[in-house]
Amino acid sequence: MKTSRILILMTALLCGILSSCDDEEHAQPAGLVNVQFSGTLSASDINGRTHDDVEEPTHLVINVIPLAGGEPHLDMEKIELYKMGDSYIAKAVALPKGTHIITDFLLVSASNKVVYAVPKAGSALEKAVSKPLPHQFYIGKDDVFHHDLQVIKAAPYSPRDFGYASFTGQVVNPLRVAAFAADDPALPTNAYGYIYHNGDRIKGFSLSSQKISLISFPGEEDADYTIEINKTGYASYVKDFDYSQLIDSLGDDMLLEVKLQKSFTMLAYIDFSFSNIFSISLNGDSGHLNIDFGDGTSTTHALSNDVTQSEIQHSYSSEGNFLITITGDIHLIEQFYSYYNGGMVDEIDFSGLTSLSDLSLGLTRGPSSVDLSHCEKLKHVNMAGIPQLEELILPDINFINNIMVSGPNLLNTTDIDDIVDKVYQNAVLNDEMNGYFIYSLIWYNETGAPIGPPSGSSLAKLAELRDLYGWNILPAL
Repeated sequence: MKTSRILILMTALLCGILSSCDDEEHAQPAGLVNVQFSGTLSASDINGRTHDDVEEPTHLVINVIPLAGGEPHLDMEKIELYKMGDSYIAKAVALPKGTHIITDFLLVSASNKVVYAVPKAGSALEKAVSKPLPHQFYIGKDDVFHHDLQVIKAAPYSPRDFGYASFTGQVVNPLRVAAFAADDPALPTNAYGYIYHNGDRIKGFSLSSQKISLISFPGEEDADYTIEINKTGYASYVKDFDYSQLIDSLGDDMLLEVKLQKSFTMLAYIDFSFSNIFSISLNGDSGHLNIDFGDGTSTTHALSNDVTQSEIQHSYSSEGNFLITITGDIHLIEQFYSYYNGGMVDEIDFSGLTSLSDLSLGLTRGPSSVDLSHCEKLKHVNMAGIPQLEELILPDINFINNIMVSGPNLLNTTDIDDIVDKVYQNAVLNDEMNGYFIYSLIWYNETGAPIGPPSGSSLAKLAELRDLYGWNILPAL
């Protein structure tokens, strides 16, 4: 084996040189161990030169996966190095006990240039080190565990000599991210996201509700990137950033805290044979909404109970589907109105409208499923004549006194039975008198056949609402 400048890396567990076993700040959860990588540069290489002719390494980039497979424990994590004489010691990281595999091991300079690397098995430099990658190691219960790896100076070799197609994609930028829902900010929430560079997606990731997530992505530190984080029912978080400037602004913990705003979304459908104008009405005592119409335009809307100020209109220049996203004080919306094909939608998410009491959505192209389970203040539901409607989920708790679910629609016996039960249970509980339950097969013929049809038990509940609580049931029983 040729004599090469090498870095001997040793792993010190539990009581690392830069951390103390008595320091509660560095205490790890059960099953995790503080791990540090340290090493010393030799004084010569194959040309007999000292290490002064190469850039100083400032970070270790390492990928560690569990032996059994699955998500990496260290996903090309970039770990800061401290120099002590001719030795380098990496900042502590936490790893679980057990057997792991190192698949990538690179030392990079402040300019993100790879200056040392461990060759991979099958590469031209494989036999220049005693332990080529991938390399398996075990973390046990010992207070100090040593594990040696040799690295070779990157120049004058090519990345392929080390078994890499390119070093550029291997040097990554680490970032700790946690997302918090604005309506429940105490703990992180599950979400997913992407990193973009020059419009190209370079990284996809998931965020956990159990811990702060560490993500990493390739590229230059001073390049421009965009991070996008999404969660169903919430407005997308989008931020443009320069990585080095972002890290400087976040501080030592490198934690980007993302606050996700609850959203009210609709997948609008624009058909010029009807109109190029999308129109709905939203009312509430007070509050302000921000409306993104999904075509690059947006507006604001002030909530009030003045019906002359409730309508929201937008003209589209092309046909098809457009995702409308409404944020702001959506929890203050009390009334929603969209009728007569004025605001045709293929999907709609009412989960953020927790104050909604009056819903009128009908005689229109509409969604196949409408989930109102979060709208526990509902009193009035008018959803007649939505041919696409297959499922209507009412909240377990409600104050519904007036409901119209007449067809044409695709609601079957199971669906109408669930609707009847939710209305009946709460009407009895809240002593709702003199209500209306209209469920005719065709909306304009309230004396015809019913949708479903309801089962015998549902008919009995409707009869009780009629006889004991004074409700009008149409079609009549």
